[in-house]
Amino acid sequence: MLYEYRGVSGQESPGLIAGILIMISSLILGMGLPATAAYVLAVAAGGPALIKMGGELLSVLLYSTYEVDSRSIQVAKRSLANFSI
Repeated sequence: MLYEYRGVSGQESPGLIAGILIMISSLILGMGLPATAAYVLAVAAGGPALIKMGGELLSVLLYSTYEVDSRSIQVAKRSLANFSI
């Protein structure tokens, strides 16, 4: 299971935090790179961490695909220049 929420006790699963970090990195990568290159970098950077935290290989790959594709559609390719100013 990629996300495991344990309740209101304050103990979150590290998979949730790693998933949020993949969201942020895919947003930044989607600003300046094509979708294929952003996917390869997002999986190379965050994939092993999610797998070590208990995620299955197929679910990690599909999650990264979804995040990168949705982020690359939402932002224009020139927004990295606007983001860096």
